[in-house]
Amino acid sequence: MTTYKRVPLEATEEQWGGLARDIMMAFDLGAKSPKSILEQLERMRCTWAELPQWLRDELRDPNSTSVLSKGTRCILIYRAMVEDAPLDVPTKGEALRSAADQLLNGTIIGSCTHDDNSLSEIADALPSDLSWAKQNLHNHVKLLRRALAKE
Repeated sequence: MTTYKRVPLEATEEQWGGLARDIMMAFDLGAKSPKSILEQLERMRCTWAELPQWLRDELRDPNSTSVLSKGTRCILIYRAMVEDAPLDVPTKGEALRSAADQLLNGTIIGSCTHDDNSLSEIADALPSDLSWAKQNLHNHVKLLRRALAKE
């Protein structure tokens, strides 16, 4: 059975700085087989307390000296990053609602006035995963400036 987890589009520091980084370091230090990867990871053990069971399961035969396939190496990195992903990644709709709430309660706006420059500031303050909303707001600012210029 396949299970799913929502993860951020851009990796967090926890994702690229944890076990995935140590696995990459093991590869860079020449570990190519399950046995050498496990040995190298056991020596490093700085960002985690114990090797996760999924890693041991993925390596299947921990005493093997056969070189791992590129696909298996990719899966090890991917799985480590997914496991270290935050649990509370919002959907696009949740992020938009949150940004709208912040706009309404003044968290994003702060002391801005509601002129065209403030709208640009608000657009720039929106979360990066709402780039489409930023662009839309910037387009409205352009239209507002054109309308004001005609007056």
